[in-house]
Amino acid sequence: MKDAAFYYVLGYFDALSYILLCLQLYMLPIKDNIKKIAIYALFITSFSFMMRMVFKLPEFDLGLQYVFLVLFLRYALEIKTHISAYVSGVGMLTYISFQLLLYFIYSISGIVPIDVINHNTGAAVWLIQVPSILIGFALTGILALLHRGFTFIVAPPHDFLIKENYSESENRVMILGAVISFVTMALTVTLLYIANPLWLAITASIGLIISIYLSIRSDRQDAIKNVNNYRSKHK
Repeated sequence: MKDAAFYYVLGYFDALSYILLCLQLYMLPIKDNIKKIAIYALFITSFSFMMRMVFKLPEFDLGLQYVFLVLFLRYALEIKTHISAYVSGVGMLTYISFQLLLYFIYSISGIVPIDVINHNTGAAVWLIQVPSILIGFALTGILALLHRGFTFIVAPPHDFLIKENYSESENRVMILGAVISFVTMALTVTLLYIANPLWLAITASIGLIISIYLSIRSDRQDAIKNVNNYRSKHK
């Protein structure tokens, strides 16, 4: 019972931390959707508890959390599907990278067992989870205070009557970024279960660097497009 209570409390703040980070990274509205976010975090915590503690299927937890987050952004916040997939992928990958960095440091130092992925609660899990939550909240707060984040995604609600041209550069980048993030998370789960900290760190780093590069590139292209549009209107 005590373990279940700890799992719920930390799981809730864990979910809240990565959801807020996903949104803040792309300057998407948080304050206006805070109630929806809070309810969703409670739902995903309950889902994760069932997958890990009841059904004993932790290997499916991360992938399904990604799917649910995409659906949440699509239907609750009204963000287009391919954009939701991109934001969810990059945001979750960024958050997971904190956890993997801590896991790598702790495992090679002998602080936590290398098979900590098989544990649902306990000191070894909390040593990774609590700092990750704090880092996630801190990064979200710093970005919000400094008004920083990627700005190439239009604030929701999006107009779903406008048909998307998926051959456009910006849309191709988001689809590619979503695929890279999802594949990286899938590889991460696989490497966690074969307990390979070094390749975990390498895989997560490569996936995150590529995703952030695509976001920076899209931000620059969006800025150039806005400047060109401004110039064309004031000739």
